[in-house]
Amino acid sequence: MQATGIKTPVGAKVAGPDLNEIQAIGQRIEEVLKDVPGTVSVYSERVVGGRYVTVDIDRQAAARLALNIADLHEVVRTALGGMRVAQTVEGLERYPINIRYPRDVRDSLEKLRNLPIVTPTGARIPLAEVADIRIDPGPGLIKTENARLNGWIYIDIEGRDIGSYVVEAQRAVSEQVNLPAGYSIAWSGQYEYMVRAKERLALVVPVTLVIIMLLLYMNFRKLSEVLIIMGTLPLALVGGFWLLYLLGYNLSVAVGVGFIALRACRA
Repeated sequence: MQATGIKTPVGAKVAGPDLNEIQAIGQRIEEVLKDVPGTVSVYSERVVGGRYVTVDIDRQAAARLALNIADLHEVVRTALGGMRVAQTVEGLERYPINIRYPRDVRDSLEKLRNLPIVTPTGARIPLAEVADIRIDPGPGLIKTENARLNGWIYIDIEGRDIGSYVVEAQRAVSEQVNLPAGYSIAWSGQYEYMVRAKERLALVVPVTLVIIMLLLYMNFRKLSEVLIIMGTLPLALVGGFWLLYLLGYNLSVAVGVGFIALRACRA
């Protein structure tokens, strides 16, 4: 989870240039994966589910009243976020002192529009005269990987191994979800590391067998005895796989490493 960011055994990452389209793709994938056998739950992040107060300053109206943008920003920042004016020291502890407008004058759009602005001439005007104040949708959190915007899908599974589930999920998504140009899906979570381990084992296993054969030959000095010993390997694997099946275990990286270690010990 710390390496991939995916909290579930399987996850999908939708990448592309537009967050709205990424969210739409994620929701379509969410609907498709609900019907894949073994799916316990699937959730696609709502990447554009945030809501923000936008203060769009009318520069011409502000200029007519001799107001500059910095002054208006200062009023909005003080009213909503607060301004740090001092610090109190209590022994080894230090606490900032902030001031901002009371909640009852800033808890609605109408009240924000009526925030008082003092012009250089001393006139008091509401903020709405020099700014358009509205609520706009936007991303709650922007995630990126490889310099591309991302939306993540979390998938919990039960009763199936990760490998076969992802293969079926990939097939269902490719058949039922049309990706626009410039968008891609990457499968992550534990599946990502399983693929990496599979690629590594594809190299490690043959090298391990060659080393074992070399050590056996150095010990016995007879190729026939080496071949007899190595000939027991397929039978041992068959027995091991039958035992895994009877115990209800899935084939995993740890199981593969255990087979390699057992073969090395027997050799």
